Amino acid sequence: MKTPCPTVDKEDSWSKAAELLRSENLRTLPVTEGGKLVGFVHVEDLLRTIHKARALVREVLAEQRPEKAALL
Repeated sequence: MKTPCPTVDKEDSWSKAAELLRSENLRTLPVTEGGKLVGFVHVEDLLRTIHKARALVREVLAEQRPEKAALL
């Protein structure tokens, strides 16, 4: 583990967390709020979120533009 350990703030974006995980070659990041530890985000959390978001986009596209939904 690196010292100091990289962290993300509770209000940071998922993309910032993903970039830190990738750039620092980590699987888990501490999440802070006001400098205090409030939890952890794991690479699998991000993958699940991306998967759910993609499924939701696919569902919306299937309703509104079926020809585009097949491309996802």
